Amino acid sequence: MIEYKLLPWLPSEFVEAYYPSSAKNKLVDPINLVFDDSDPKTSIKSKDQQIEIQEKSPNCFNNDGIVMYWMSATQRVEYNFALEFAIHNANLHNTICVVCFYLTDSFVNANVRSYQFMLEGILEVQLQLKSRHLPFYFMILTNHSTIPDGVIYTVNHILKPRLLVTDASYTKVPRSWRKEVSNKIQCPMVVIADNTLVPPLIAANCQMDTAAEFRKIYQKHMNKFLNIQYKPVMPIVQLLNDEIKTRFKLPEKFICDFMLDYSKELLNKQIGDILDIIHADKSVPASTGFIGGTFEAKKRFQYFLANKFKDYAELRNKPLLRYQSQLSPYLHFNQISVLYIANIVNKFTNCSVEDKRVFLDELIIRRELAINIVIKNYYYFYIIYI
Repeated sequence: MIEYKLLPWLPSEFVEAYYPSSAKNKLVDPINLVFDDSDPKTSIKSKDQQIEIQEKSPNCFNNDGIVMYWMSATQRVEYNFALEFAIHNANLHNTICVVCFYLTDSFVNANVRSYQFMLEGILEVQLQLKSRHLPFYFMILTNHSTIPDGVIYTVNHILKPRLLVTDASYTKVPRSWRKEVSNKIQCPMVVIADNTLVPPLIAANCQMDTAAEFRKIYQKHMNKFLNIQYKPVMPIVQLLNDEIKTRFKLPEKFICDFMLDYSKELLNKQIGDILDIIHADKSVPASTGFIGGTFEAKKRFQYFLANKFKDYAELRNKPLLRYQSQLSPYLHFNQISVLYIANIVNKFTNCSVEDKRVFLDELIIRRELAINIVIKNYYYFYIIYI
């Protein structure tokens, strides 16, 4: 029995657990991405402060390994529950937490605009991880290698971690990635669902067709998750990137470390080099009005609160007045947390109750209704396997 503890402030509802393929586990519900615990040879037991994982084979993973966090959907450091979970469990075993991010040249419909925005955010992630003494590796996969290819190779042949932690997203492609990785890696994999306020599998147990229907059920859970007291975890064991490269024999051609200088000129040069490597589609140029990253997201959010939040309920639907928050691209790449935004809005005083209600409804209910549909709609999932 291998035991992994949850953070004291993290509700167990945020956790989904996977097993290595050597344990021959099967998915009971591919939409929900949870394993079948009816198999008498495996068990998943969720408690208030821990999740217990029992494997079939005692040799299916390395008990002395590190903890690896595969950053995928949650492209931020602040309010990143998956990251904190990984650091916490690394601390419990007196080992290091290594953060890995993968970029492929074969992602469908991606272009320079989306890549540039995302990479600006990832550069900020690297700098913030450095300030917390966490090693970060940005891995570029070429020759049409897929994201799962990179993750599986890193887990099974390079880092060989005792635990793989990743974050959850719910559209077809990342769901298929997690399924493939969980079936082929040789260590347990834990998924933390932290890109919604209420974990989607808790919010509703079936597809909701209207916002009014979803809102009625969703509001029963909101207070519990709005009251989460996020607390960053500092790593106990700290190694420099060069030490980790030596220890784990990371192949140089597989690693692209970002620069440490955050000047605009260097930023554009570095990202430009990466875009050339992956042959990004240049038919849609980089945005001149948006810069990616948590810092920029917070700056736009603070400007919105100071200048546009008052009377938002009345003026939001008049596009010429530009009363929107302009946070959509940052929420799309999960560069800012919904919980962070909601808590700031709830404490804000220079607005009406109606302004708060309308904004939070659009931020939470409307957004998470769409997530509910892609999780619970049978036909959306079925298209993956046609």
